[in-house]
Amino acid sequence: IPSHLLTLNTTNTIEILYANEYYNDGSGLALHIDYDGLPYIYSNNEPYSAHTIFPCFDNFEIRADFKLRVFCQKDWVAISNEKVEKISQLDGEILKQFQIPLDHHNLQLIEFAEVKAIMTYIFTVACGHFSQVKSPKSYKNIESTFYCKKSLASKLEEQKQEIADLIYYGLSFFESYFQIEYPFGKHDMIYLPEFCSFAMECPGAILFCDEEFLFREKPSYSQRVR
Repeated sequence: IPSHLLTLNTTNTIEILYANEYYNDGSGLALHIDYDGLPYIYSNNEPYSAHTIFPCFDNFEIRADFKLRVFCQKDWVAISNEKVEKISQLDGEILKQFQIPLDHHNLQLIEFAEVKAIMTYIFTVACGHFSQVKSPKSYKNIESTFYCKKSLASKLEEQKQEIADLIYYGLSFFESYFQIEYPFGKHDMIYLPEFCSFAMECPGAILFCDEEFLFREKPSYSQRVR
């Protein structure tokens, strides 16, 4: 081997500037406009749509650490697998670094804590005019927040106690059964409009179809069991 090749770094960085359209077939990054005109954006990567959001090796056996930054409207909420680490207003350095267009005055930068060693299909991001409800019950020190579109906020408020109970009993059971502590910093539940997978086990931010799991009327026993 030539001597100059022996000095090559074993770690290299590739930066890619990438753009794509929203998808409205239930895969990739979907955009939903509610009947009140408010927008909601969310990802659905199962089983192999992450590559439509960002370039990646979309293989089940390959895991990566993710560090996510989201630019969005100042009145939007953003959710991902880990907690929000920092929210910043845009300054000249940020605009230059991320090549933000000039019309940036209503934007904010939301940075999330790094999520460790997950597959691309369980990475998630959601943002928009979500209503937020803090869980009335916590398991150990694990935070839980529930999210839904604003037009369903009253329904989420009505059902928050039962959702919190299910999280509490579920985490307690699985930690005991597997003898492994829950490894993520939070346990959010996001109820999404027109989410075609019904539910998706993205760690730290579990996704649900709000038509199926956020009841508009008092549910029957069989609905609750399901």
